[in-house]
Amino acid sequence: MLAEIQSVEDLKKIPIHQLPELAEEIRAKIIETVKENGGHLASNLGVVELTVALHYVFSSPSDKIIFDVGHQSYTHKILTGRYDKIDTLRQKDGLSGFSRRSESAHDPVDSGHASSSVSQAAGFAQSNLLLGKSGRVIAVIGDGAMTGGVAMEGLNFCGQNRLPVIVILNDNEMSIDSSVSPVSRYINHVAVSEHYRKFMDDLKRPLLYGLPFNSLLKELFNKIDKGIRVLIDYDNMFTQMGFDYIGPIDGHNIEELIYILQKAQKQITKPVLLYVKTKKGRGYMPAEDDPVSYHGVAPKFYLPKEKKPSYTDVFAAKLCALAEAHQDIVAITAAMESGTGLSSFHRRFPDRFFDVGIAEQHAVTFASTLAYNGLHPVVAIYSTFFMRAVDQICQDIAISNAPVILAIDRAGIVGMDGETHNGQFDLSIFRMFPQMTVLVPADGRELELMLEWAYSQNRAVAIRYPRDEALFLDIEHPPVNEETPFINIRNGKDVLFIVVGTMLDDVIKAADIAKDSGVECGIICLRFIKPLPVDKLSEEIKKYNRVVVVEENISNGSVAQELSLNMLKEGIFVKMENVCIPDRFISHGSRKAILEELGFSQDSFLDLMLYK
Repeated sequence: MLAEIQSVEDLKKIPIHQLPELAEEIRAKIIETVKENGGHLASNLGVVELTVALHYVFSSPSDKIIFDVGHQSYTHKILTGRYDKIDTLRQKDGLSGFSRRSESAHDPVDSGHASSSVSQAAGFAQSNLLLGKSGRVIAVIGDGAMTGGVAMEGLNFCGQNRLPVIVILNDNEMSIDSSVSPVSRYINHVAVSEHYRKFMDDLKRPLLYGLPFNSLLKELFNKIDKGIRVLIDYDNMFTQMGFDYIGPIDGHNIEELIYILQKAQKQITKPVLLYVKTKKGRGYMPAEDDPVSYHGVAPKFYLPKEKKPSYTDVFAAKLCALAEAHQDIVAITAAMESGTGLSSFHRRFPDRFFDVGIAEQHAVTFASTLAYNGLHPVVAIYSTFFMRAVDQICQDIAISNAPVILAIDRAGIVGMDGETHNGQFDLSIFRMFPQMTVLVPADGRELELMLEWAYSQNRAVAIRYPRDEALFLDIEHPPVNEETPFINIRNGKDVLFIVVGTMLDDVIKAADIAKDSGVECGIICLRFIKPLPVDKLSEEIKKYNRVVVVEENISNGSVAQELSLNMLKEGIFVKMENVCIPDRFISHGSRKAILEELGFSQDSFLDLMLYK
């Protein structure tokens, strides 16, 4: 059945009673694809029936269906003409793991970060009204994403302006609770029925417009109406914000979903929130039992393999060791406990661990006053998500130089998640702020030393590290401090490589090969990125005619840019080159393949060394 669906029009030809069978086919295809390519498994398995029902009722792309984050859009892709490409999911030049406007007209937004869908829906709904366009607007947002402040802002705007949007709150906790019952389903039917709405309108009309003392009667009616809503558990935060509320709804009952959606589609004149309960990982028992581990998985995840420690693992282990010795250390993350490696910290120090939800801005500001009051907070957030808290980093951390450690995980190229997740801007952004100290380790041991030093400082320190296997290089590791802002790995006479981050191993190996060709390379491992030790670096640069700076970051605001300006200022004329991330968004693919394409590889470094 699935192979015959080439468009959403084909889906609508299938009888409703056959849709559960189709859902199981889709679920099997998602499991097969993610086992091969990796991706977000549990979240996609949980929304199969909901997505089928949405496309059965609504008419995409004229109706806009927006998936918050977009990581749960695999069923959506399959049903909107991309089934024949689903095997390319997350592969280079294949389908993205998120919604992409360039990929299909059925993807109304580019997505990747949480909590934005309601505001995006508001934009479509408002512009439809202004331009006289038809079409419904639906935002599907998870209970986790609803913790984000942006989601609350969007809800408030929709309610205040009575925008005709449908917000589907997908609560994918472990099970469907007892509130999904015949009684609650009956209330759902009543809430969306034409008879109920006609009755309410007929009751209001004479009270509000046709009788004397209508203002008093209106107030009385509103109080009675509110009392009825409270009695049937209808009055809640969403109704207070101006939404009609329908729920809870069994998110795996396709017929029930279609019934509710059809009624909502026909009668929506104001914002409506549908509260849907789903089971994350549904249909794949390992993911049902452990949805956290199966949220995002690597390719071939079902095959046993030796797991080597990542930089995240090194960070987590060292932080736990420091916390054991220092009672003032607390850890903060934003809905990424497992991803940032803080699960072990949470288990060992539950009173000193804080997951604030998808609220990076709050995480940073919260950390600042923890620091003011005598604690030493460590905020671990992915590079791409730290961008949401740039103002707070400036206003609440940098200006006061609050002693907070900002652990920038997933820095540089992350690979399969693509444009929205690559950490290509953090060095430029963090280096902008006065008083901020920014460190970049070259290997696992450097990361450990930098954490030790950062704890000892009464200042704001940011440490960035990639999503990669941790290396422990056979190099000297002097103590980290302002007197050792870089490590002089070796001296040379032909070309100097200044390495920022974990590309040092490939540079050393390339230099060993270049030496056989008579090219002697100097190598510096730069530790302090802000403040940049320009004077000490200038003394080294003067010894060479060519300098190559390697940094996994954009060029604008880079170390190479600052060094080049300083060289001109000081009248030091050397040829400066930069291996960096180009001025464009980098699409998905494996981290290794993307880095090689961008010139971050042993072979590319060797070519630069041998070029004169």
